[in-house]
Amino acid sequence: MTQQRKPTAERQGEILDAAARLLAREGAAALTTATLAREVGVTGGALFRHFASKEAILVALAARAAEGLKGHLTRREGESAEEGLRRFVRERLTTITEDPSTLPLVLSSDVHLALPEEGRVHLQRAIQATQRHLGGLLQEGQERGVFRRDLTLPELMVAVMGVLSFLALGRTQPALPSRGVDAERLVLALVSGGSVEDEKKSEERGR
Repeated sequence: MTQQRKPTAERQGEILDAAARLLAREGAAALTTATLAREVGVTGGALFRHFASKEAILVALAARAAEGLKGHLTRREGESAEEGLRRFVRERLTTITEDPSTLPLVLSSDVHLALPEEGRVHLQRAIQATQRHLGGLLQEGQERGVFRRDLTLPELMVAVMGVLSFLALGRTQPALPSRGVDAERLVLALVSGGSVEDEKKSEERGR
């Protein structure tokens, strides 16, 4: 009995999922046609019925990761800077956890170098959108006096993204001492220059 061929979109998703696992587990050098076909459970020829080349797979993977990173960069009506920052932290970590290729695509120099230019452009646009969104939240909080002003806006952005990167790595590497850390509480304490409880009292006084 011949195996029924899966719909194109479903098979493409499986191929991208497998490529994401390989990148996260073994790095860019491990992403070959042979290893990817083995990870998916198909022949090399089957891969190229859905993607023209390995480079096309990498571009599609970067595009998918970029869309995930941009998907939560919105402000809700009436949402304060503090609430927006909490939601950004929560949704950014969820996005990174759900797509294991996101961290290596953004942070690994080997993976970044292996990407075709089109893939790099996708990621750069997502990073720029993140900077605009996060910068807007932090600037609003500084102007309202609820976020610390002893650090410049660029310095505060670097600090927040550095903490998020470390926390995200901790979700994939159990040896790092970040499991069980309350990410939202940590980031709010960082940007407020004190404890989250102090920041909440400051916000209440400002209302």
